Amino acid sequence: MRIYINLENIGLSFRRRNDGTYRTYDGVAVADDYSTDSCLSAEQIEFAHSITIEGKEFRVDPNEIVIPGPNDSLFKHYYVFHERGDRIVVPDLKQLEACIAAGNDRYNNRLVLTVHGDFVLTNESFTVPMPCIALSYETFIGGNKYVGKQAAQDNEFLSELYVTGLKQFSKHLENGETEAFSDVYDSPREIEDLKKRIAKSIESIKAS
Repeated sequence: MRIYINLENIGLSFRRRNDGTYRTYDGVAVADDYSTDSCLSAEQIEFAHSITIEGKEFRVDPNEIVIPGPNDSLFKHYYVFHERGDRIVVPDLKQLEACIAAGNDRYNNRLVLTVHGDFVLTNESFTVPMPCIALSYETFIGGNKYVGKQAAQDNEFLSELYVTGLKQFSKHLENGETEAFSDVYDSPREIEDLKKRIAKSIESIKAS
């Protein structure tokens, strides 16, 4: 996979080059765009507090995702595009169930879906590099029974988490989007169609 770094705001998108400068991003990758296959390397890129792009100075907040903000502010965003040899799977409901069952409800947990299609529970002692996260769910506050064996037996809850993950993973495979956030869960009626769409996208990547 190739990971790219953009600085963005609403209506603005600039892509990082190999020399650390940025260009207006028009949706097309070029040879001198910075890219890496390491989520950790991408996450460790440092940002200045301000940057001048095409003659205009912007403030940079690398710790925030793209949100509506002042026109002179930019926020980092990662794009991940998969390649033929990458490990990518259709997110699996049984794997999600096992992930939720293994959670410790004494602590705050955050469920994420990685760019490889795996569900992972993160917490203060275990995290996933941001560029490797396709979707991050709302934090499960400890003591509310969102994780653990009992939570894993709640089929309605699991189905809502699952279809939300499938929707975002399908978008990720289509446009490289990462770091999406969801605190709204979707109806499970679309599950089979979404799984077929994802499987087709993975087939296309493997055949490229």
